[in-house]
Amino acid sequence: MDGVTQQNAAMVEEATAAARSLASEVEEMSRQIARFRVGEAPVGTVAPVAMLHHRAPPAAQRIARPAPPRAVGNTALAVSNDDWSEF
Repeated sequence: MDGVTQQNAAMVEEATAAARSLASEVEEMSRQIARFRVGEAPVGTVAPVAMLHHRAPPAAQRIARPAPPRAVGNTALAVSNDDWSEF
């Protein structure tokens, strides 16, 4: 019983440390996000993106091969006539 109590206490300490770490990361992320100004530009004033003037070369053509035949039924139940005597 004492071992279980100690395990629970250790888990609580780990959870507390993880929660503090996450809170610290949230504060840092909030500071980084606060740098961005999103609502200042009027809607529809996005600068156009430059058009690409070259095209990628066409992909190599693949030769179609027939698929192997599919197994029918449950192959785990198939009777095998293999000789297992040496095993």
